Amino acid sequence: MNLNLSEDQLALQNTLRRFAAKEYGFARRRALTAEHAGNGYLPQAWQQLAELGVLALPFEEAYGGLGGSALDTMVVTEELGRGLMTEPYLGTVILCGGLIASLGNAEQKDALLQAIAGGEILLALAHQETDTAYDSAALTTTAKLVGDRVQLNGC
Repeated sequence: MNLNLSEDQLALQNTLRRFAAKEYGFARRRALTAEHAGNGYLPQAWQQLAELGVLALPFEEAYGGLGGSALDTMVVTEELGRGLMTEPYLGTVILCGGLIASLGNAEQKDALLQAIAGGEILLALAHQETDTAYDSAALTTTAKLVGDRVQLNGC
């Protein structure tokens, strides 16, 4: 397997490196983290990643993506790590987006992958509870519709 980066991948790497250096200097990161305490990420940075096409990169073009490769994703994750960026790329784009891209129907893919790519939604993979030992009969988490949102309660 050839892991040499293409010109496009090198350009992506350089763009993300410059973005992290400009937007995520240590002092700025500390100030923004204090300002957005509890979020765990910076909403404006998430939008900038969407504008750069980073959130759309792994998805098919038919669903608002850029049709990127695993090596493209590696470049992104490496640079997000290098910049100590806490944006929910792994959870939203890779885990949840990847599952939707692999297992979702066309309607789900169209709605959800485009929203992920545009930075409009954040997703989290709720896949187990503590102390249930993977026993689905022992699950206590509930989900109910509250207005236009789903509220999860459990651990």
